[in-house]
Amino acid sequence: MQRFRGIEGARGWLSWIVVIGHLIVVTRFGAVVSGSSVLVEATGHAVSVFIVISGFVICHLLVSDPEPYRTYLVRRWLRIYPVYFVCLMIGVAVLLILARFTTYTQPLDFDETLHYAHQLRELDQGRFVPHLLLDLTLLQGMVPNNLLDEAPYMFLGTSWTLSLEWQFYLVAPLVIAAMRRPGWNIVAVLAIGFGVFAFQRGDFGMFFTPSILPAAGIQFAIGIVTRLAIDRLPALSRFPWLPVVGLALAACFLPRTAYLVGWVVIVAYIKLTPAAFDRDRIARLVRAALDSRFVRALGRRSYPVYLLHAPVLAVVAHAGFAGLHLDGVPLLLFTAVVGFSLTALGAELLHRFVERPGIALGHRFSAPRAAAPPSTEPAKV
Repeated sequence: MQRFRGIEGARGWLSWIVVIGHLIVVTRFGAVVSGSSVLVEATGHAVSVFIVISGFVICHLLVSDPEPYRTYLVRRWLRIYPVYFVCLMIGVAVLLILARFTTYTQPLDFDETLHYAHQLRELDQGRFVPHLLLDLTLLQGMVPNNLLDEAPYMFLGTSWTLSLEWQFYLVAPLVIAAMRRPGWNIVAVLAIGFGVFAFQRGDFGMFFTPSILPAAGIQFAIGIVTRLAIDRLPALSRFPWLPVVGLALAACFLPRTAYLVGWVVIVAYIKLTPAAFDRDRIARLVRAALDSRFVRALGRRSYPVYLLHAPVLAVVAHAGFAGLHLDGVPLLLFTAVVGFSLTALGAELLHRFVERPGIALGHRFSAPRAAAPPSTEPAKV
């Protein structure tokens, strides 16, 4: 199956942008130093690009390598669930540990979002089991906060996006089939638009993030449409840096769609001809940024990094703030050095001993119909 350059490397960058944004939040640095909140806003754009990439990659998988729905779903489950389960258990342990040092009536000072305070209140009010059972289904993102407080974020804050992904996986074959058929593609686009409108009106309940599928319909659709049209897009002999700069400037006035700049960079890189790297210095720089050996290695570990970093940073920041009495820049540096190191180490272990075995098992599950054996380093799709 064809692999598109730049996708894996982009995932590596995006995961660490999210980590840095959460570092700013968990150490209160954004509240202390003006301007640093821009990095927090970049976290949301990085997540949006992740969603677009998911739409692109899943569409490519279903178009290029059709398989029975059951096989497809089992492979998706084996791809994401083993790492998720381990990180979920770590998140549960972290929340229970933090509950020994504080209560929901004494919010954790290092976390300006106060999510942990709300989660501790849920524990204190005896809703541990409902939250855990919901998280185990990976459908927690569908439950609004007014129905069950902190449902999309309990135990593992970043898992709301994983729940969103799972919701997409469940219906992706039907949506992509509709998008490929004249007439039905109009129905699909209208349904996506109606879903986004209904979410923004609050018809689905109160959500702080777009964790329910209709809320992220546009981002998934952008990825799907891009994959369906990618072969018809013109090849590029040079990297179109002027249009990209123009889009970046326009994004200053349209911040909600700023994530599209990142996606345009990735698509433009995919469409570069081999000769472009001989004559265009910018094309070579983009290749180094998206396709170097180091960046691709980051990309292969991006999923465990994305899931693991939140509980790790929470523990390290709390230890620095409450245990070592650090604040401001010292707390930021301490949390960054210790938290990033532990996240990278934990992600490496999860990648080697949990993620890759799960992917390999998924390949074996579909092996009878495969034309060739899976590679030793399975594709991250």
